[in-house]
Amino acid sequence: MSDKQKVRLSELNCYLVGGAVRDQLLNIDRTDKDWVVVGTTEATMQSLGFRPIGKNFPVFLHPESHEEYALARTERKTGKGYKGFEVDASPTVSLEQDLFRRDLTINAMALDTEDNLIDPFGGRQDLENGLLRHVSVHFSEDPLRVLRVARFAARYHSRGFIVEDSTLELMHELSDSGELDYLVPERVLQEVLSALSEDHPAVFFTVLRVCDALVNLFPEINKIYDLRPDTVKPLLELELAAHLTDDVKIRFSVLACLINKFATKSPGEQKNTIAIQNFCRRLKTSTSYRTLAEQVAAYSDRVMQKVWQRTTKVTNYEIKYDTLTLEAYRLCWKMIPLQNDQNKCSQQHPVDYKGEHADFFNEFKEVVYAQVGNYGGYCRCDCKLQPIDLNLRHSQLQGLPSSSHRDSGNRQ
Repeated sequence: MSDKQKVRLSELNCYLVGGAVRDQLLNIDRTDKDWVVVGTTEATMQSLGFRPIGKNFPVFLHPESHEEYALARTERKTGKGYKGFEVDASPTVSLEQDLFRRDLTINAMALDTEDNLIDPFGGRQDLENGLLRHVSVHFSEDPLRVLRVARFAARYHSRGFIVEDSTLELMHELSDSGELDYLVPERVLQEVLSALSEDHPAVFFTVLRVCDALVNLFPEINKIYDLRPDTVKPLLELELAAHLTDDVKIRFSVLACLINKFATKSPGEQKNTIAIQNFCRRLKTSTSYRTLAEQVAAYSDRVMQKVWQRTTKVTNYEIKYDTLTLEAYRLCWKMIPLQNDQNKCSQQHPVDYKGEHADFFNEFKEVVYAQVGNYGGYCRCDCKLQPIDLNLRHSQLQGLPSSSHRDSGNRQ
């Protein structure tokens, strides 16, 4: 970049916007930054060395930092779905007009080059109050925003954020309008995988359930809620998975196995993974996601049963030796104590856990025992039963073969 270009670049009217501003106010580290440029044209941006990358609206990569710079724009609804918009990115579009088109108030803030906050819609106050609130009624023009709000609810659940009532009503209207049918599978999958990467992915599906979007987008998952109507946490297994692993592919496998479990009538039928195949085909997942989910659904019950019985070997006819699959099996194994421990005192109180993850398991114990039909309380009597040692339980994983053990001749 020439000195002349650098001088002209410094004269651009640029603002840091969106998630970078939101996360900065929340004291969350963020490396990627998005910028809005006001009062210029596409030709000017390209003359300064910016590389255009936007297909539907003018967005560019900075010639040195490679951060995204978009021209301030407005959008007018012209058709169905999230692509049915007419864009105006002329130099007359103001910063406030650009912020007005955004989904949530917490995403409609900007910082100028001197770090002065521009907050025309009360986003900072909503951050302090823990509210996910829409900017305007134009929120309901984009069906993808239903998924985005649910994802933000999952992301900030531990901070106490909730969806504001009027925003939830607009999400209801979008769900009832048929607009969700125009979302392409690739965008839906992208939101699902992003939600699965959050600390509380089950909240994503719960919010969709509340606004009636779950039955349209994911009827298989909606069925789980229907069959667990009195359960506090219908997707408890997914929450446990999120606590035990950060691997999105394994979390997806746990969710897919839940779908398969409630699509079949008996454990024996769970080896038939048609429900997983249909789910993955509709979302157009990669083969690696589908394969891992099918393997865990088809074989984990038998593998876990063998380890439970302290057998020293699991035959390679029942397990495919790769690190990710073994980690998924280990995840299922760590969750087994919540579903199979029957060690109770004379008052039928389940005993506490100790060791790795004990605090987490004890926190969810009442919910879990209620789900499996057992008493859902803590042991408060003087029975003197010893806590179940989860460290010992985890050590029994040695019954599984190591990830380095491979036998290509018998792999399935």
